[in-house]
Amino acid sequence: MKKEFIKKIKKGLGSAHFELYQAENKEEYKDSLRYACLHDMSYSYVEESKGKYLYDLISVYEDKCIFLQEIKTALFTTKYSSVSLLCQYLDLLVCFYIKGQETTVEKILWEFYEDMLTHGRWTDKKYLCFECLCFALDEVSQLAGVKKIFQDIKERDLNQSNLSNFIFSCVHIKYKNQVSLGSKELRYKKDRTETSTPTFKEFLNIVKKKNQELKNWFLCSTEEEYKHALQYLKNVKDKKALKESIKEFQYSDISLSKEYTIQLLFDLIDRYDEEITEEIYFSLSRFKSKRVEELGVMLLQSKKTRCHGILMLMQNYQPKYQTIIEKAYRQVSFSFRYDRPSTQLLFRTIDFMDHTKKKYPDQILYTAYQESYDSFHRKYIVECMLKRNLLTKEIKEELKYDSNEGIQEFISYISLDS
Repeated sequence: MKKEFIKKIKKGLGSAHFELYQAENKEEYKDSLRYACLHDMSYSYVEESKGKYLYDLISVYEDKCIFLQEIKTALFTTKYSSVSLLCQYLDLLVCFYIKGQETTVEKILWEFYEDMLTHGRWTDKKYLCFECLCFALDEVSQLAGVKKIFQDIKERDLNQSNLSNFIFSCVHIKYKNQVSLGSKELRYKKDRTETSTPTFKEFLNIVKKKNQELKNWFLCSTEEEYKHALQYLKNVKDKKALKESIKEFQYSDISLSKEYTIQLLFDLIDRYDEEITEEIYFSLSRFKSKRVEELGVMLLQSKKTRCHGILMLMQNYQPKYQTIIEKAYRQVSFSFRYDRPSTQLLFRTIDFMDHTKKKYPDQILYTAYQESYDSFHRKYIVECMLKRNLLTKEIKEELKYDSNEGIQEFISYISLDS
């Protein structure tokens, strides 16, 4: 198994395409590619399925039927245990259909459709999977397939709200005046919700609930109420309440002075466990302050707090930190599964480097491009690289085969424009 090749696939990098296509012995890669096809390669729910990207890699082999048969077996085995994995299987099958396996793929999809329709309880996850399947059947069977699906939705009285994306796409966009659910057709209305701002007396109850009211309180409370609340936070023993409250320092426009807030957050450090301390670090990284800057330098020394240190130095940036940030950034461990510090670091990197100023740590953009598994936000990293004139010829070639179709379109536009 070629682990580095699989890592490139998980990241969705175009370099995986070149590694396979230029390999002298492509058979050595087959097991690794089969593994990738049969396991979930998506980083998060915001990413597109890597089905088309994987099919491009499969295309290097003459005998593609081995992959097709294994995907079919996996489809009926895993069923709808994972939405993202099912979408990957379906996208792969649609690619096989487009490339000449029409009859085989259509038969597989309708068999799976009947199996899903007649077996198992209709949970929210099953509805999500069923909707993905409906979109795939629309690709292969077009209007005739959609009419059958609509008929089944009516006859079996399926929850239309859970299939709203598919229904709306067919009724209002793709097949206008050709398909309908009749009198039961879903109506699309915007929900209107009203919120009220509680007083400080209600704060102690609200703070225990993770809801919109908490944010409203922080946004609208008076300075005196805020100080009472912060004093409460310093003494609170409710971990959940404390964590949710500290988060608001990261997102709300608070009314207190910067100095007062920074002092409060520093007072909370080391009083709580690692999880709470992490929230404090995230909050402090939003402030420009000599004290925060010095803390950032100190946090770079530890693997656990390195991301927080970089974030603090980004917020308090000076040219003297250019090489220090670049070195620390190379030591960050980006994970395939969601990891909040490294994910936040990627987001803030985009904001930090989205300009053409000199004496900034350009190398962190190369590191983010090569090491992050988040292909959705890689597009914004690439845009920063273009703005800063960092896109090499090699990277531009790789981007043509990136798993993010938005990146492919972006680089095609750049190539036409240049």
